[in-house]
Amino acid sequence: MSVSLAILILYIIALFGISWFAKKRSEGNAENYALAGRRLSAPLIAVTIIGLAVGGASTIGVSEHAFRVGLSAGWYTIAWAIGAIVMGIFMAKKYREQNITTISELIERHHGTNAVILGVFCQIVIQLVIISLQYIAGGSILHAIMPEVLILKQVCWSARLLLSVSPLSAVCGRLH
Repeated sequence: MSVSLAILILYIIALFGISWFAKKRSEGNAENYALAGRRLSAPLIAVTIIGLAVGGASTIGVSEHAFRVGLSAGWYTIAWAIGAIVMGIFMAKKYREQNITTISELIERHHGTNAVILGVFCQIVIQLVIISLQYIAGGSILHAIMPEVLILKQVCWSARLLLSVSPLSAVCGRLH
């Protein structure tokens, strides 16, 4: 077993451990698990957003694209950073004051119930794209570690792993 594969396995074990711990700490309430009990400070929220933005798509995808086309590929990550800063400075406090917790709730309050349907459809499409990019990034990492295995197989392994983290944390959280 290569050192890279051992590190990846340890990372996966840590990921499942953190997921289990987060669910256990959320006191069994789905809202507490999803929103951290509304107890996160601004720096922790910032780190969470950065963790979301700097995932597989930003690291593997952008670096691969930059290798092919140059520095212009960095605009993806720069746009995420600018958006997060603008959101944090100008909008987050207003949303908290209005007790808005989801994008659908925001759309409904300002544009009505009919607009929510379009908003949910757009969110589903966006999530499918993001999740697909994560699967491909995971497959690329596995392919770099184990080039003898077909990349399609590795993308499928990546998908299984990513799909198993949330259900496992939910199950483990119910056991305590």
